[in-house]
Formats: sequence, structure tokens, C-alpha cells
Amino acid sequence: MPDLEIERTIDYSVDEVSTDKRDYFLSALRVLKRHGIIPNHGYDVSISGNIPINAGLSSSSALVAAWVLFLHEAFGNGKTVSSEQIARHTYEAEVLEYNEPGGLMDQYTISLGKVL
Repeated sequence: MPDLEIERTIDYSVDEVSTDKRDYFLSALRVLKRHGIIPNHGYDVSISGNIPINAGLSSSSALVAAWVLFLHEAFGNGKTVSSEQIARHTYEAEVLEYNEPGGLMDQYTISLGKVL
């Protein structure tokens, strides 16, 4: 399995749609900004996993859901966020932001933590 060894800095004041198709980190920031979750300081974040890329295991949805949950917990001002909200915001970041086809099943299954 490849180690991508990618490092990047993300500007959390992003408003425009990314020119990079499917940049879910940026699209999640945009979605949450519209919902009042606005980062006001930075973090060093490290992501690792052992699911093969493009394995059909919804790994991108799982990663985006984890990112959305992190952003809610870090910048949600102590407000409780439901699993359904995480699923919905993940769906918005992955599907609606890029006007792509897709249902809600992956996002809800991942966020709720059980089979629907």
C-alpha cells in the first residue's frame, strides 16, 4: 500500500469552490461555515489508514465524516452535534458541493455506526 506522504496547509477562510475536483477537506469547511462552524485557529492534523485507495469501501466518506466531526468538536462552541447532522454535512460536502450523483447511505451508515 502506498504511503502518500502528502503535506498541505488548508486556508480555513475558504469561500470559493475548489478548482480541484473532490477536495472534500475544503468542501467540508465551506459546508460547515454555512452552518456556523467557523475555524478560528489552526491545528496540525495527521491522517493514516490501511484501507486501499479506490477499494470501494466508502473510505472517502469515512474520512470526510471524521473530518466533519473533528471540525464540529473543535469549532462548534461546545454545541452537541448529532450523528444525523454529521451524516448530512458529510453528504453536503461530498455530493451537493460538487453537484454529483449520490445517495445518503454511506454517510448515514458511517455516521450512525451501524447498518441501516
